[in-house]
Amino acid sequence: MEKISRRDFLEKCGRGAMGAISLGICGSLLSVIGCERKPEEKKLTLDDYMRVIYTIESGRKPSEQRYESHINDTSYGLGQLTTETALALERRFPDLPRISDYAEFSKKEYGLIKAKQDLIKLYGERIEVKREVVVDGKKRIKREELDVRLDEKIDGATAIYIDRIQRKHRLKRIGELDEKTIEAIRKERHLQERLFVPEINQAYATRLFQLGLERYGTPELAAAAYNSGQLAPRTARAQQMLSDLFYPQWISPDGDNGKATKRIVSEFQKRAGLVEDGIIGDRTFEVMREVWAESFPNEDNPKGAIPKNQYTPGYVEKFRKMIRN
Repeated sequence: MEKISRRDFLEKCGRGAMGAISLGICGSLLSVIGCERKPEEKKLTLDDYMRVIYTIESGRKPSEQRYESHINDTSYGLGQLTTETALALERRFPDLPRISDYAEFSKKEYGLIKAKQDLIKLYGERIEVKREVVVDGKKRIKREELDVRLDEKIDGATAIYIDRIQRKHRLKRIGELDEKTIEAIRKERHLQERLFVPEINQAYATRLFQLGLERYGTPELAAAAYNSGQLAPRTARAQQMLSDLFYPQWISPDGDNGKATKRIVSEFQKRAGLVEDGIIGDRTFEVMREVWAESFPNEDNPKGAIPKNQYTPGYVEKFRKMIRN
């Protein structure tokens, strides 16, 4: 069907009384053929995206915190930023408010009681532990709760918390409160206090989301990067491309550059004449996209993909629904 402009279409409908009747008919026809102007969708802003992120992450509670055992770090505040992520952003962007200005905090007097009080604020006064026990000749997992006792002895819960601190700061795991461990606890508490400040947390969370937007170009992939790590969507996309090109069913696009993915990336780099390090760097990813585009010229070639892991697909779906509403 030859396309006709709305003006020409209405001109053919005539004028006057008959034209008015015809105009109504023509208007209906325009709706049928899709010429009617559709209402414009609301243009979403960065603030809109961040409101959704804060709702998903913390329910918009500035003092929310969550210990994440798989990375031995704690996420804080409105945007649920981990200390490692926040410190990396601080190093990269001098314009962000400082969170690692420890000097004044580290001069305070400190002892075991104060250390326990700070550990409670960092991790809670009670911890659930799992122990393997033998009952009737069978191994079973027993759960029990340990409390931090505010005395001058290192109890079971305090020992676990001290070990967390020593592991995170790569200290010798001696299970005791030495000078370096005390300094590490002070730093963790300082970071916690700074990231609980709404304005600081929002500044860091917004910058993190912006990095995802700049890298991937869509709010959905930016949300995926916020949830799973900045490079996870790129890694997931690389895994998709490698699966399409060479290794169907060998790689799951989970966004984790694990041993299997590194091995296959190294093989791709060898074929492409690149440095064989198994890392999906900028150059490797660029060449991978070029090779993939040659094999699939009529397909979209995005810069990222939503990692198919345990959490991110559900996170992004929730983000989409809340943005639409």
